[in-house]
Amino acid sequence: MKEPIIDASGTTLQQYLQHHARGKAVRRYLWYRLARPLLVACIWVAAAFYIYWCVASAGSTEFALREVIPDALTILWIGMALTVWTLARRFGTSVSNLKQPARVAPISTLDLAKDVVLSVGTGRRLVAFHDEDGLISHVAPLQQELA
Repeated sequence: MKEPIIDASGTTLQQYLQHHARGKAVRRYLWYRLARPLLVACIWVAAAFYIYWCVASAGSTEFALREVIPDALTILWIGMALTVWTLARRFGTSVSNLKQPARVAPISTLDLAKDVVLSVGTGRRLVAFHDEDGLISHVAPLQQELA
């Protein structure tokens, strides 16, 4: 499961710290609690101001092409910005998925799961012993098992 938090906007900082590193947890918490709501509010205020400006500046005369071009360019710019943002987000997600190691399919045989050697940190190795159900019963340093 890549994202364990279903509704990220209502979670606490402690919940983020349980699933992510400290820096990533703080960034996500600040994004969902502060930056994203502020961005949405600013977009709504800008849209309301733009609509007000269009209505207030409209006269009783016919529209000329010179008057319509800024409005069309504004709409085009907003559409392009949202498209680029979406493509950049998808590209960033695909790059981060490439960096993650591939997951190995689970092996059904419990005999292969006995005495698995795990690398933990730099230069420290552990041996995990499994019970009959395939759960880890205890872990011991590798040096004790070799001696």
